[in-house]
Amino acid sequence: MDVGSGALHGLPRAGVDWRAIDTVALTHFHPDHLSDLPALLAAYRYEEAATPLTIVGPRGLQSRLEAMAVLHGPWILAPSRPLTVVELDPGASWTCDDQGMRLDVHDTPHTPESVALRLTIPAVDGNDDDLVVGYTGDTGPSDTLPGFLEGCAVLIAECALVDPPELDTHLSPSGVARLAREANPDLLLLSHVYPPQLPHEAVEAVRRFYPGRVRAAWDGARVRMTPSGVTMDRLDGAP
Repeated sequence: MDVGSGALHGLPRAGVDWRAIDTVALTHFHPDHLSDLPALLAAYRYEEAATPLTIVGPRGLQSRLEAMAVLHGPWILAPSRPLTVVELDPGASWTCDDQGMRLDVHDTPHTPESVALRLTIPAVDGNDDDLVVGYTGDTGPSDTLPGFLEGCAVLIAECALVDPPELDTHLSPSGVARLAREANPDLLLLSHVYPPQLPHEAVEAVRRFYPGRVRAAWDGARVRMTPSGVTMDRLDGAP
């Protein structure tokens, strides 16, 4: 979900084999969410793996990739592995055929095309519930977004502003808390925290309004979801 600056080199540090990635989902086209996509596609040029790659994103994805090809080269649209580009309108969903995972999208008040993501991982046992991850992408306050994210085991939410917010295209701690109270995740992870606020300060601010579990996300963090609950590993760089 999104490939901002440093994502490619961060994957091996976190023990993730970037060559095995078969799907990239984008929320919008600002560089802090997109800038490592050309680096990832460039890396695939020198790998012989036959794993197909699907890039899923909002309206305008194909034209953005074509613009990248003008800037970087035609290999953007023709890496060494089969490439599928999927554009999703708000309210649409896409299913990964071989795993049965479903990705739903919902529009957000940030850019004309921006969306939030809801990833549903089907139960591996008939007695277990599906596991759901929600990701706000970038968003301002929204009356309909909490319902879309309701029931998520993990909710990754942006928290770019401080209170009182001066913009309506990002969330502040009070806005994140309002969203989380309605969505009711098992674990709320704060991301996209900007100065003058530090991640631990954002967590403290959200906790003034929200009684649930809230943590700051960091590069290399690993969240484990099981039917019995959600845990978060304290890896290097953890606050």
